[in-house]
Amino acid sequence: MTCSFLRGSLFSGAVFLLSTVGAFAAERTSDIKVYGMDCQRCATGVAGSLKSLKGVKIAEVSVEKAQAIVVYEDTQVTLEQIKKRVEESGYSTTPKKAENTIAKPAAVLAKVATDSQPVWCPTKSKGQLCGHGTADRLSLTNEKRAKWEAVIQRYNQTVEESQKSLLAEAEHLLAPEQVSEVKVWLAPSKTAVSTGINNNGTFPQ
Repeated sequence: MTCSFLRGSLFSGAVFLLSTVGAFAAERTSDIKVYGMDCQRCATGVAGSLKSLKGVKIAEVSVEKAQAIVVYEDTQVTLEQIKKRVEESGYSTTPKKAENTIAKPAAVLAKVATDSQPVWCPTKSKGQLCGHGTADRLSLTNEKRAKWEAVIQRYNQTVEESQKSLLAEAEHLLAPEQVSEVKVWLAPSKTAVSTGINNNGTFPQ
């Protein structure tokens, strides 16, 4: 009799505990700004990174709107953790602020905003340019901008094909650990989001 009572009490307690946890759990949807994306490949990378977080159910990222719509379980992941993952992917969730904006004329402020645009794509291998970022820095618009971005796309494809060829030859020539080091050299760099090219003309490290 006592054992049956204990089993019943334990079962009831477990049911109560589960129902309590379920009552506090909530599925939330947040609209997060994502700055620094250049192409759909960037958006796909951000979405994949967000989906790898436990508790994130849906992550839809738009380059055009510079945003990520994320559906997540707030008992498993927080909005702060989601934003941190965006930052870790090489992007920003807040716009870059210009200093002394009150004292600066509009032309200077426009240049500050333009200069903050990325030159090198943060999600592609080193040496591949950011089409939107470079177009902004060059102040290109309309037809000339579209043609420039097409040129950048062809350039990036050439760079990517050359790097694949380089790695293929490296695998025949070098030891595995040496090939791994070469791959690190070509890996995307987070600093490409804001720094562009170094003063000495080399790529960001």
